[in-house]
Amino acid sequence: MRGDGLRRLSLRAGIAWLSVSSALAAGGEAPAAGQEEAAKLYQQGYALVLEEQWAEGRRALRNLIDRYADSDWVDDSRFWLCHVEVRERPGSTEAFECFERFVDAYPRSRYVDDAQARLIEIGRELARQGHPEYADKVRGLRESQDEEVALMALRALADIGDEESLQALLSLYNTDLGERQRARIVRLLEDFDSPQARARLMEVAREDPSPRVRAQAIASLEDHAWDEEVDSFMREMVRSQQPVEIRRTALGAIGDRADARWIPFLGDVAATTEDDSVARAALSALEDIGGSEATAALQAVSESAASASIRRRALAVMAETGGEASIPVLERVALESADPQSRRAALAAIGDIGSDRALQALSRLASESADADVRGYALRAMEDIDGDSAVPAVARALREDPDPQVRRQAARTLGELGSAPAVDALRQAALSESDTSVQRAAVDALGEIGTPAAREALLELLKNP
Repeated sequence: MRGDGLRRLSLRAGIAWLSVSSALAAGGEAPAAGQEEAAKLYQQGYALVLEEQWAEGRRALRNLIDRYADSDWVDDSRFWLCHVEVRERPGSTEAFECFERFVDAYPRSRYVDDAQARLIEIGRELARQGHPEYADKVRGLRESQDEEVALMALRALADIGDEESLQALLSLYNTDLGERQRARIVRLLEDFDSPQARARLMEVAREDPSPRVRAQAIASLEDHAWDEEVDSFMREMVRSQQPVEIRRTALGAIGDRADARWIPFLGDVAATTEDDSVARAALSALEDIGGSEATAALQAVSESAASASIRRRALAVMAETGGEASIPVLERVALESADPQSRRAALAAIGDIGSDRALQALSRLASESADADVRGYALRAMEDIDGDSAVPAVARALREDPDPQVRRQAARTLGELGSAPAVDALRQAALSESDTSVQRAAVDALGEIGTPAAREALLELLKNP
């Protein structure tokens, strides 16, 4: 039994036991002869079952049944005996028949719904093992008055691939049902890859009054076979005036297909849609698909999207998707873009790549760009480079860059890098830098590093004010 099911049953059994104990403690009417002893025997057997001492628990529960056949605890005991049967012989005909006898004998028991749920699980497993007659038994449970049990039976039959269950599900869906019920039926339809199921899911996605149910219908289509009709439907959903949640769900389903045929469509959506959250979902779908074609599409979005935030996001996704192959494009954006935010996003994306080639590009930009903003953000992007490899380029900028603001950024970056060579460069700057703001930045960086060598450098500075 699943852990959550066992916890639920344990809680139910515990409440039943506490109700008897509380009544006795409160001086209520004394139970019939033997009831108190039967309750004690039940609690003993129940505790042994929870401790997974199957043989001992079985003996205690059977002892109760043999001695107190008229006790109120007999149905509880028989249910837990069936539970023991499942644990000892999972997926067996004996376990199924045990719960079947229980349901027939105790139709009003507090455990009857849980027993029916177990029948569904075991019947599904037996049907998979080559016993189709158990699918018929599970089908009978579909008519249960308990909604949860009925839906479990339908789910089990969906796993088996039962055509009759598909027809039952199709007939069950009705907009007069509650939203939760409709959503659950739609989720079950994802297990039936048939033209009828696909047609109903597309109908629900277009017409159900609840955006949540419509989005679930789109998600349920994801694992179905996609033909031209489904492709056209997904394009319709993305381009529609449906709520944003539904349009994003369709884009997520497209990305999960990992089909390069969708790349031009996704690139166009990202570049032209007016809703940034939808455009970002299109970029995420391109990232999911990946490959050189996706990288090229992302580059086009970074150059042509109407939204500046989408252009910047496309640069970040391009770095994640294309890796080192995207560095030349990102470097060009950093040098040539008229948008300062795009230049900074390109530099950050290069830093996120984090390879030697990325470091070489950032080093060139930090030393050769005529734009102080580019040089400073190139240094900042080097904070994401692991190890000591970035220190020489940053230390050179701290010594030689003509702009104090760039030198301050170099000091901050060395503080983030925090290695021994970084401490040496910061110490020299703190001692010899002509700009007091850069000196302060170097001292702050040494304090941030906090190693013994950094503390020694700070002490030296105190001795040489």
